[in-house]
Amino acid sequence: MEQEQIIQAPVGKCRLAPNNYRRRFDQKKLEELAASMRKVHVLEPLVGRVVKGFDGWEIAFGSRRLRAAGIAGLETVPLIVRELSDDDVLETQIIENSMREDPDPLDEADGFAELVKRGRDAQAIADKIGRSIGYVVQRLKLCDLSKEARKALDEEKITLAVALLLARIPAKLQPEALDELVDDYDDERCATLAVAKKLLETNYLLRLDQAPFDITDAKLVAKAGSCTVCPKRTGQQRELFPDAARADLCTDPVCYRTKLDALWKIRVKSGTQPCLDGKEAQKALGYSSSYEKLNAERYLDSGKRIEVRKLLGTDLPEITLARDEGSGAIVELVPKRAVEAAIDAGRKAQGKRPNPDSHDAYKARQKAADRKLKLRRQAIRVAIEQAVTKAPKVALPDVLELVVRAFAARAWNEVQRDVLERRGVKVKTGEIERQLLKLVRDMKTDAEVAGMGIELAMRAGAPWHMNAGSSGAGSEYWRDGLALVGVDFAAIEKTVAEQAKAKKAGKGSLAKSTPAKGRKREVIHLSDLTGLGKHGTACGAPGTKASTRLSDVTCANCRHAAGGQPKRATKAARKRKARA
Repeated sequence: MEQEQIIQAPVGKCRLAPNNYRRRFDQKKLEELAASMRKVHVLEPLVGRVVKGFDGWEIAFGSRRLRAAGIAGLETVPLIVRELSDDDVLETQIIENSMREDPDPLDEADGFAELVKRGRDAQAIADKIGRSIGYVVQRLKLCDLSKEARKALDEEKITLAVALLLARIPAKLQPEALDELVDDYDDERCATLAVAKKLLETNYLLRLDQAPFDITDAKLVAKAGSCTVCPKRTGQQRELFPDAARADLCTDPVCYRTKLDALWKIRVKSGTQPCLDGKEAQKALGYSSSYEKLNAERYLDSGKRIEVRKLLGTDLPEITLARDEGSGAIVELVPKRAVEAAIDAGRKAQGKRPNPDSHDAYKARQKAADRKLKLRRQAIRVAIEQAVTKAPKVALPDVLELVVRAFAARAWNEVQRDVLERRGVKVKTGEIERQLLKLVRDMKTDAEVAGMGIELAMRAGAPWHMNAGSSGAGSEYWRDGLALVGVDFAAIEKTVAEQAKAKKAGKGSLAKSTPAKGRKREVIHLSDLTGLGKHGTACGAPGTKASTRLSDVTCANCRHAAGGQPKRATKAARKRKARA
């Protein structure tokens, strides 16, 4: 067979190379390419080869064009037939793909990894594709991504830069880190690169300069060896970690934890220092502990911060070691009394009085406050029980007002604002809740209070948003409110849609109309959504037209009913007035 020939190969006799590392194709772009092929056919020939056991040609280069030709329904494609080995095919595929404007990073990573398996190193690959060795090393690092992280990158839930950060930590820890970076309730991309970098370096990359063990000790864990020559230290791989804040960061928390475990066993076995673990350690590390961390900082009277170790100086008290169950960290502790004594000694040296707010005094005050709070809660429970037993004697309208006021105070700020604005109240910044509660207290009739209660409940549960996958039915407050007052929301929604359609067609308008000259202005009432008013209007008067928008209302009585009213007299006040 000749070394190279050009033929018109039937599409049905062409197959994709099984070792083609490129797996991801943009379906939209394939459709666009297919549309172009229907007009001008295939302009650039594909490259293929003859393989044993297959009656046709295996496409080495042009898999995207072959897919588009199939979509376009072409019968043949131009094909250059060459003699190619598997290595030739793979190398040329990678070079061709790297020349593209936006090659898929995971496809590139898989292709580079295949070349490494076949004996190429990162430098040789970089020379072949005309890229820097750092580019190749970072692409190869993507092969260390877990399945979850690869999927997140493929679905564009994380950026390539964030994926490279994730690839630095062990695969078993990546799903946990990914959960912290990606918001499950938001389909948008995850945290920014800066946020991701800070989170991963803080929680998953460990500072070796603060390690409690000797990082040069190769015998602490023989299998791990010394940290100074470990390839998982950021300083050892500057091509992979060019942006690392420190050279001495450990990227393998599992190995780091193993060394902490080994060190802890040595410390406990030596018996030279008190060692706490389990519940004792958690208690000692707690907020109300009688210990202070030696690496913690304290504020002085001058406002400056100082590390406890430096504050105590060379005269250190006995150091207690505590093991944190979560991180495995070995924490050095000293008694808080010693720290307070050192601070008081500094005050005396400056001619100041010792601080009365010592640790013991603080604990005593805290204990007294806890005891007082416990008694307060007990008294509240007793008061509620008594109130429930006496509730049947209270007038129902007064109970209704109390419930509505409580509901109004706990409503979202946006709901409170909408309720006030619908009633024509000018909202004051920072006083929305106070204004709403005053409005409820000033209501004159039970019907107004009931209307307010229904509005608050329905606004809180209304289907304001139409997210993908949402039924749009709203919460039970919304549905129950509609059923209670007999309002057909589906019919209202249909009418609004028809009005919008008419407005768009130029046949009508949703905006407030201006009355023609010589005609009497039509009175627009405020719709009574509570079902308690007469004739379906807030003022109780019959009207031919009503609106739920206060801005549309022209009836003065309706607007007055929606605004502030004289305070409704309580039962006791009415009795006093009668006696007078």
